[in-house]
Amino acid sequence: IAEEFHKDPDAAIKWYSKVERGEKYLESQIRIALLLASKGEVDQARAQLSAIAPRSPGELMRIYLVDGQILRDAGRSQDALDVFTKGLKELPDNADLLYARAMTSEKMGNYAMMEKDLKQVLARDPDNVDALNALGYSLADHTKRYQEALGYIKRALELKPDSFFVQYGMGELSTRQLSGGGELFTPCAGCQFRFGNSRPSHRGAVGDGR
Repeated sequence: IAEEFHKDPDAAIKWYSKVERGEKYLESQIRIALLLASKGEVDQARAQLSAIAPRSPGELMRIYLVDGQILRDAGRSQDALDVFTKGLKELPDNADLLYARAMTSEKMGNYAMMEKDLKQVLARDPDNVDALNALGYSLADHTKRYQEALGYIKRALELKPDSFFVQYGMGELSTRQLSGGGELFTPCAGCQFRFGNSRPSHRGAVGDGR
């Protein structure tokens, strides 16, 4: 809404608080929590989420994802990891929670857990582009298992050839292969690889519903 775009979180919170029921209720409560977190009021944001009574597994998942995102953005990675793990106890094998925990594990340097969670996602959904790309990129970034990484990213590229994130992953893998004396892999003539000084996220924020 306009108040958010004009950097007036208090006015936006007041506006969202008017939504007391209906299909927009959950999203309004989540927006309030995120706005509170943006003000540095992390505990209040989490209390806002805790007060929500989820009406479906999908809503419960969203609450866990946003809670973890708030913690991770606040630099509380271990707490975020604990939230995602708790969510997975209630929603076993949930791909979004596994992915979120994997990305948090990677941030903490726990690459074994990251790999385990992403492979668990792929065991149930072999064509999950986000997991394929994240696993391939991370293997290339943190190990020298370039051929294995190549297999994951190549598959992601076949499934989603226009994805910037997948193209970036392939480009980074090619760079590492070259720097290590390996052969450059060129997946297709029409792919435009983009390089930068910083690594992009594999996908959108964990709470954005993508």
